[in-house]
Amino acid sequence: MGGSRRRSRVLTSSLVAARLERVRFERCVLDDLDLRDAQLGDVSAPGTELTELDIVGAAYERVDLRDAARLGFRFLPVLQGILISEAQTLELAALATHSLGFDIERTD
Repeated sequence: MGGSRRRSRVLTSSLVAARLERVRFERCVLDDLDLRDAQLGDVSAPGTELTELDIVGAAYERVDLRDAARLGFRFLPVLQGILISEAQTLELAALATHSLGFDIERTD
């Protein structure tokens, strides 16, 4: 599947084992997107809200999520091949904490 999508809202969609190549999601809302075991190549999502993204078992190459408006994963998989911004690493810290099973004590 190739192409681009602009200003779309997709809620609970399954693209299990799909192949997405040269795809651009621009200013979309993708909530609860299931991409398990999918193959992603040259995919970007500028201005797009990605929440509850499931990419467990997916293979990705040149996936650029740096300009995504929101980035959230259902599970924190290995993200090798996905490019994110420095600010997004902080957003993913809570998910990583939960995924690894430890708590953080606040020192306010």
